[in-house]
Amino acid sequence: MVKHDAETCEGVEKRPVIALLTDFGYHDGYVGTMKGVIASIAPHALVIDITHGVRPQSITGASLILWGSYRYFPHGTIFCVVVDPTVGTERYPIVVRTRRYTFVGPNNGVMSWAFDDDGVEVAIKITNRRFMMQPVSQTFHGRDVFAPVAGHIACGVELHELGDEIPEHELKRLPRLSAKRVGDKLVAEVVHIDWFGNAITSLHLLEFEQWLADVAPKAWKAKVKGVEFERLSKAYGDVPAGEPLIIFNSYGLLEIAVNCGNASGELGIKIGDEVVIEPM
Repeated sequence: MVKHDAETCEGVEKRPVIALLTDFGYHDGYVGTMKGVIASIAPHALVIDITHGVRPQSITGASLILWGSYRYFPHGTIFCVVVDPTVGTERYPIVVRTRRYTFVGPNNGVMSWAFDDDGVEVAIKITNRRFMMQPVSQTFHGRDVFAPVAGHIACGVELHELGDEIPEHELKRLPRLSAKRVGDKLVAEVVHIDWFGNAITSLHLLEFEQWLADVAPKAWKAKVKGVEFERLSKAYGDVPAGEPLIIFNSYGLLEIAVNCGNASGELGIKIGDEVVIEPM
């Protein structure tokens, strides 16, 4: 009789986990086809959808979602990420093994915030066609390259069998997820608009606290698109319905929101807009 641990289900045989994140949407058959490929290769794997609702071609949006979610998955999870505007060009597919996870996707920076956060141990350029569907389409590497590679890894294929190791500096990276200091100001950038219209920025709570300690303002203001804020909210309901607010969200990043509203639509905030925080 197997003894189970109430917290971790210790003693239960672990299934490999493959987590999918794409911009394929929910109307076409692309996601289902990828899952069919994985099931054909690794029927024992547990496949979890992070989301398929990333805005089309939004590498930055996908990066933020992956960075914000990967750490909550079991160690050993294989992340299969397909947000790939340059599919079929000279950009090449990669597998990156970090301290606790494996990331499979295009070498376009989409996985860089996550794999750098966890610490890169080895990176492989996927070249071995034996682990791909044949023929390989020029437009659907999710089906023909990334899904089968994830499935084979779940079956125990060693990374060196998939292709050639590449130096870490060949991995494409997005600009660091961080605010910048300009004199005594903090300048953050809107990197993602979520389903609710909340504008998520690149400013971490710890960066903000360090800025407060260094600059030591008695008062401060944050400005974005002509709207000014002079305090942080702790909950969306801290302001009346329809009123804008700023808050550090579940990612630990500064967010502009409207209580029971849509900050992006109502305030005209777009990805790339700056939020400037300065002493008063």
